[in-house]
Amino acid sequence: MSTHPLVLLVEPNPLLRELLHGKLKDQGCIVVDAGNSEEAIAFAQVYPGPIDLAVTHLQHPAENDRAFLDTLRSLPTGSHSKVIRVKGTFDRRSLVSAVRRALPMATNGSARPRQGDRAVFWGM
Repeated sequence: MSTHPLVLLVEPNPLLRELLHGKLKDQGCIVVDAGNSEEAIAFAQVYPGPIDLAVTHLQHPAENDRAFLDTLRSLPTGSHSKVIRVKGTFDRRSLVSAVRRALPMATNGSARPRQGDRAVFWGM
């Protein structure tokens, strides 16, 4: 895992995606945004490095969520990915706590990426 873990953020709501992106970046993560699971999988198929964590807040049936996770984990870049699924309402502390449990060695405020480190992916 690199100094700044790569987090694949899958969220269809642009406002919530931006909020989650900021919270993850505050924890020292490099964040790749995807508006849906298809965009996330397209990124994972071409990204050459490991995806350390996937954070989802998917508003579709659980079987679609399971298909996304199975597909992500079948790819070389996502095979060791940990996954956090944000459910319903959440607060900053619960998200930060979940990220720290998933990536204990990589997330701390002092490792925050620089302004230009933001990674954004909007499909192919």
